Amino acid sequence: MDWSYDETRLYLELAHNITEYKVQNQIYKITNGYPIITYFIAEDYKLKHVVDINQPIKEIDEYYDSLFINNDKPSSAIGIFATGNCFFTKKELKNFFYRIRGVRDHL
Repeated sequence: MDWSYDETRLYLELAHNITEYKVQNQIYKITNGYPIITYFIAEDYKLKHVVDINQPIKEIDEYYDSLFINNDKPSSAIGIFATGNCFFTKKELKNFFYRIRGVRDHL
């Protein structure tokens, strides 16, 4: 279940110390309260001090795709995942890299 606007703002403030209304609002508009995307956008914001995604993301695959809009290398773009305490399945990683580089059997 996705978070409401107020729940998202509270999460950003308490978990990430992101208190600026404009940033909270921008993150909510992008994530629509989708918890894992909110987490990754917040972590990315803390690293870069900018929210550099402009369109709403409806599912996690769209977020993965958005990482490469600026022709980032996969290794640098997925650095945001190294800051998290979440887990990915082998299938999720394989699909992610296949879509980016056409790699099938490296995992």
